[in-house]
Amino acid sequence: MATAVAEHRPSNFEIELAQYEPQFAAALPSHITPEKFRRVVVTAINSNPDLVKADRRSLFTSCIKAAQDGLFPDGRDAALVIFGDKVQYMPMIHGIRKRMRNTGEVKSADAYVVFSKDHFDYELGDNPHIEHKPALIDRGDAIGAYAIIKLTNGEILREFMSKAEIEKVRAVSRAKSNGPWVSWWEEMARKTVLRRCSKAAPDSADLDRLLARDEEDDRPAMPLAIEERPERGVVVDREDTAEPFEFQDTEGVITNNLTVAKEATEAFMALIDGCRDTKTLNDMWESNTLSGQLRDRGYADLADAVIAACEAKSKDLAAKEAEARKKDAAVRETEETERKAAEERAAEDAKRRQDAAAEGEQPANDAPAAATQKPTEIAPAPKSPVTGKGDWPTFMRWFTAVLRIIRPDEIQPFLAQWKREYDFIAEHRSGDRDQVNAILDDRRMG
Repeated sequence: MATAVAEHRPSNFEIELAQYEPQFAAALPSHITPEKFRRVVVTAINSNPDLVKADRRSLFTSCIKAAQDGLFPDGRDAALVIFGDKVQYMPMIHGIRKRMRNTGEVKSADAYVVFSKDHFDYELGDNPHIEHKPALIDRGDAIGAYAIIKLTNGEILREFMSKAEIEKVRAVSRAKSNGPWVSWWEEMARKTVLRRCSKAAPDSADLDRLLARDEEDDRPAMPLAIEERPERGVVVDREDTAEPFEFQDTEGVITNNLTVAKEATEAFMALIDGCRDTKTLNDMWESNTLSGQLRDRGYADLADAVIAACEAKSKDLAAKEAEARKKDAAVRETEETERKAAEERAAEDAKRRQDAAAEGEQPANDAPAAATQKPTEIAPAPKSPVTGKGDWPTFMRWFTAVLRIIRPDEIQPFLAQWKREYDFIAEHRSGDRDQVNAILDDRRMG
């Protein structure tokens, strides 16, 4: 008779963890399923039951951060470490190297601590190299750490930091007297030098965030619960030294050194205000995710403020562009009216000459020889847009009006006099070029 298998009844922790699967699904990269990630977390908890006894909020927050970085908290990619009553998420060197290799541009990345009794030779210059042979038994005291990153294009990046330099980094850390700097000094030293070396490596922004996870406080990685959010209209000014906000301007220049949400918001709003046309504004908005970054970190009010600023600027630019189009249409309408009036005058002159010829009279315009005729009276010329910084609409109205009224024998001298402007029209202003050519064709046919 078959033995009945007892049904697995999920623990309270597993039930709570299942409620976080939507956050895992949103944070995890596509190659890691929420189910697999949850199983790894359960295994980690079973291996260290003290994690369940620690602050539950910090535990789930640490899991979310691991999901955001695409690392398993399995003790190899990353670890869930208890400090006091809080759980700290700490990426391990193996996970960091894996993340760097996933960029496709890093072949390998290594970092090691050097001890006083190790053989260590470090050289810069034209032929930089690092040679390290660890002592097999007693390695002495730590004297520094180094990192080597090999890129797929063949480039090799090297960095060495003395213990004194590493301690300077530690001195500005909020966790300098507790947490990983006390319990995991070697791991922190390796990550510190790897972080500095990675500044010249691809994907350094993501790597900086990953390497700085040990410096984070226990603020939740997911948006705050409703009851914990600040009242709408309240500006939150909270520091986030672990992950700077990142955005870029209209020229593609990236800003990633602002860690205070309010400062990042103000800087980005200044970029929005600097946009001078709708296309530039839309392109910049599409290439940035600052509002999403703010909302993900619990700054919903600032995210809404950024969106509102962009919408207001878009409406303002759209109104100005509509007004500009209206003015351009009015200019074109005026030019068209003047053109038609000139054509009517030319048609009347042609009819008068035709009638005079039919009656056997010499047309008035042809009576004197061309050389002795009085030059056509021309209104004063406006400033040239090419040499005198005048505006094109004004110049074109004058230019086309002159072409319509001067005698045919004056056309070429007139064009020669304004050669630079005429050449610029012919080469760069297609609409004006077509209009001028149409006038010249009419005059030649007449």
